[in-house]
Amino acid sequence: MKDSYRRLGFGLLLCVFTAAATPLGELLKLPVLIEHFREHKQETPDMTVMGFIVLHYFSGDIRDADYERDMQLPFKTMESSPLPFAVAPSEPAPIAPPLTPAPACRKCLPPLALLFPPTPYVATLTEPPEA
Repeated sequence: MKDSYRRLGFGLLLCVFTAAATPLGELLKLPVLIEHFREHKQETPDMTVMGFIVLHYFSGDIRDADYERDMQLPFKTMESSPLPFAVAPSEPAPIAPPLTPAPACRKCLPPLALLFPPTPYVATLTEPPEA
């Protein structure tokens, strides 16, 4: 029982993965692949499935008598179509105007004074603290 659920789950995951990773139009060409294999099997009875795959997919672009039929096989000529859920590019966001520098203040503190604000106990760095 447990094993059958695993097989079912594996089969479903395999189907989902295949449908997501493969263009649907190419999957619809699978009957053409089977029919073309039968045609080759009638011509050469000792043709295996692996030999058929190697002949049509791994032997280069062979222009023989059935070249037009070969080009109807899945994954021989893939037509790229836009995905129905693809996001269309939108206009770029407007660029913010450049920042203008702040007006210079007349009584600016030195940078060290920002980190260590002056206190009545320490007047300057060179003077000792007052008692």
